[in-house]
Amino acid sequence: MKKELISPLLTILAMILLIISRVIDAKKVDWIAYAAIAIIIACIIVIFNSINRTK
Repeated sequence: MKKELISPLLTILAMILLIISRVIDAKKVDWIAYAAIAIIIACIIVIFNSINRTK
């Protein structure tokens, strides 16, 4: 695994944990969870761009 992919993967993991904790605590999805989903999508885009750049 490339070193530049570790940061987006850890960010995705942190955002998933944030979403899980918010849903368990509040029993609903609030704006923080929506922001976490947006960050996850951005990290996925960064990962795909990084993989395509090396090919």
